[in-house]
Amino acid sequence: MKKTILIGFLLFLFFSGKSQIGKYREALKFNDLPTRWDEALPLGNGLIGALIWEKEGKMRASLDHAELWDLRPMAELHTPNFNYAWVKKQVDNDNYVAVQKIGDIPYDLEPAPSKLPGAAIEFDTRNWGKVTSASLDIMDAKANVSWQNGIKMSSYVHASQPIGYFRFENCRTLDFELLAPNYQKAIIEGEKISNYDLRRLGYKQGDIVKKGKDFTYTQKGWGGFYYKVDVKSVQINVTTFDVIWSISAHYPNKTKELATQTLGKAPQFEIGLKSHLNWWKNFWVKSSVEIPDSVLERQYYLEQYKFGSAARANTPPISLQAVWTADNGEIPPWKGDFHHDLNTQLSYWPAYTGNHLEEAKGYINHLEANKTNYKKYTKWYFCTDGLVVPGVTTLTGVEMGGWIQYSLSPTVSSWLAQHYYLHWRYSMDRDFLQKKAYPWFKDVAKHLEQLTYLDKNGNRQLPLSSSPEINDNRKSAWFHENTNYDLALMRFVFSKAAELATELKLTAEAKHYQTFFSQFSDYYLSDNQELKFAKDLPYDVSHRHFSHLMAIHPLGEIRWENGEKDQKIIKN
Repeated sequence: MKKTILIGFLLFLFFSGKSQIGKYREALKFNDLPTRWDEALPLGNGLIGALIWEKEGKMRASLDHAELWDLRPMAELHTPNFNYAWVKKQVDNDNYVAVQKIGDIPYDLEPAPSKLPGAAIEFDTRNWGKVTSASLDIMDAKANVSWQNGIKMSSYVHASQPIGYFRFENCRTLDFELLAPNYQKAIIEGEKISNYDLRRLGYKQGDIVKKGKDFTYTQKGWGGFYYKVDVKSVQINVTTFDVIWSISAHYPNKTKELATQTLGKAPQFEIGLKSHLNWWKNFWVKSSVEIPDSVLERQYYLEQYKFGSAARANTPPISLQAVWTADNGEIPPWKGDFHHDLNTQLSYWPAYTGNHLEEAKGYINHLEANKTNYKKYTKWYFCTDGLVVPGVTTLTGVEMGGWIQYSLSPTVSSWLAQHYYLHWRYSMDRDFLQKKAYPWFKDVAKHLEQLTYLDKNGNRQLPLSSSPEINDNRKSAWFHENTNYDLALMRFVFSKAAELATELKLTAEAKHYQTFFSQFSDYYLSDNQELKFAKDLPYDVSHRHFSHLMAIHPLGEIRWENGEKDQKIIKN
């Protein structure tokens, strides 16, 4: 009887999930192709991605790979004596210009470290007539385009293999080119080169080798890095053509299969499509949501699709543009880096209640893999033991600077700790708790114990505190008492560290963390019981970072369920 009920329940989940996503399978549908890269039809699998759009009358597919990075160190950031204590001294002495010169300005002036663009395939569609339909099928993770002359194109990036596919039907001839980023464009006399000009990277232009209708592009980067793009064309019959592509990224002392080898054993379009569709069917069946507002419901499924296209357990986590790096002939916006003061965190929130813990592992695995770099940074910049993650990092977790209130914040790893906590609570994987979650909390707590101090009122304080991105990069963005943002994160770390220690029956350690938790003050509230930014800074301006509200969401320390006091704060 129990077995029958379970099977019935699973079937209900499968068909209800399928019917919901079926309502929105063409989540993006247009009467023509988008004409901007950032409005394109997106395809991806966490490692490689494609953007399908129109440029100068031709259909363009912008190709990307998550591991295309220039990893040269950030100039000036490791200037002798530059650290958190030195920064505090400059803030106290009203000499913040000296801090900006080392910590912030090089991020804008230096071309790297940075994510790199990949390449593009441009199909000559100018004689095909007007586009009659361009759509993204999020259920099958396919893009479909039709033209007036009857030609149809369908494209997908395989869900679990580093291969992308295009199929053109009702087509007698197919002309296309592989285009590379222009690293050596001629300089025009008097031209002012922007900070985001690809020429500033100093690369020798890579070679594109054409053999028949096949292309191979090899681009050398910094420090022995290079990447390859391969494109192969196959004529299936008189009116059907397939184009397949792959990108591979290669670093010294790391063996990776070349894109050429990947394409050499790539399955045909239909065969690859079967396993691709099976992966996405399993993705969508994991959860479904019904929302009375159809606009919001459609948007929810579109965002879940983008998450499924950008996250895998065995790929880098979601960076600023994920696997869709800007195809605008420049270094990517904000260098396409990993911003841990909001962007990576929010990208993974759908994983937990959406029942996609497998895809969320990529985030955790990245943090685990780069612990050595994080601890090296912690020792250098904060002079503490334990672990802090830089707020802005490269592919390998190395600090990049920027507005250092946030890019070198002392509580970044406290927010990341929440993802360890959520992964434990949603999976109840005890091995994960013992080997990853609790050790992360211990290291973060150790750092905060050594960095903070007790003030004259017995409250534990950071020497300098901030709240993303309040007061931007000015000296006034620093506070000598904890902001509500930092306060919420530190209270969260010690309360949950005590909870996890209790779960593991580590009574003395739980008591230790509870003692530290009790030393933090309450949140700073206005006379109207509203959360402030900081003790002496009310919430007086709207901002894209609601960093003062961390205690409400996402950390959930101020909760409706706690009663009238918390309800009043939340409402106000």
